[in-house]
Amino acid sequence: MADDLKGKNEEEFRQEQLENIVEFLGRTGAYDYFRDIISGKEVPPDFEKFKDFIIRINGIARDIPMYNRSFDGVNVGLSGIFGDKIVPKHEDKEGILKYAYQSIPEVNKDELKYMLPVVVNAVHLFADGNGRTSRILNLLLSEHLSEQDFLEKARVALGKFGRVESPDINPGLIDDFELTDVILKKHGWTFNDEEPKKTLGPIGDTVRVALGFSGQKSYKSESSKNLAEKFFKLARGSGSQFFGMTSIYMLLGDKGIKPLLSEYGENKRKAISEQKMADILTDEEWEELINNWWQLKKEEVESLVDIFRKPEEYRAVWENKVMPIKDIFIAKIKKEYERNKASEEV
Repeated sequence: MADDLKGKNEEEFRQEQLENIVEFLGRTGAYDYFRDIISGKEVPPDFEKFKDFIIRINGIARDIPMYNRSFDGVNVGLSGIFGDKIVPKHEDKEGILKYAYQSIPEVNKDELKYMLPVVVNAVHLFADGNGRTSRILNLLLSEHLSEQDFLEKARVALGKFGRVESPDINPGLIDDFELTDVILKKHGWTFNDEEPKKTLGPIGDTVRVALGFSGQKSYKSESSKNLAEKFFKLARGSGSQFFGMTSIYMLLGDKGIKPLLSEYGENKRKAISEQKMADILTDEEWEELINNWWQLKKEEVESLVDIFRKPEEYRAVWENKVMPIKDIFIAKIKKEYERNKASEEV
């Protein structure tokens, strides 16, 4: 942000860019066009036009020259009170957005204002301004009393406190495990209501300790060591070892994974030995593990679309009720918005 300020303080900069976006929305007839899409009068423009539209919105918000505007969120991540979260790799982001956009006909028109913005936030297409871009999308896909009413809400959403003064379509409001469990079931995990609740083939219930062995390890080559470090960084840094274990299982299956298992403790529980992985796996297999992990991450974010496309297949418990996850998500957004409004009034 500092490079964008050009001698202005942040509030002055944001106000100026806010008005530029409002002018752009009015000049291009965006409000009327999105009204037609919501009402079903128009089919959505092709994906390239939509992509260009949100790049322009983000570029104006950040005062980036037209020739430099792009999906520039190459090395970005999400930070929160529970630590950093890995977003999909940059090469997958546009494909995930396209998947969401092409799913529009399958999603309830009243819920598009949640589905498209949450994907923009989850993949972090841009180095900055993802939240502002998603909030404009949310407004464009929402009902308003008039175009003037829409533009006034846009000013609020783009302002200094837009994140709390307008609905924040935050993917963090969906608990990770709710989506992760759906992906795990597709890749061989078994779930039950007793302990252990999750098991995976011959690995069993060792998720809390698998990939947990530390200390010096010897590798077949320096390249293997480098690839292994990349994989373990993903497997540990995401806040979940489930994808790391699943990546290994996708590569080796029941038979191939058994030579990697070691027993520990009085109960002779099984765990994946990192040293055995170092002894056995080739460079090509380490690379495949990394690719498997990114594929799982891609599937996880695409499931943010699927909870709206196929709500009955994505259900969880909230406030003692089994509900579609998309309904839980929408309820949490509204609850957070109302809480912020109430705190402002106090």
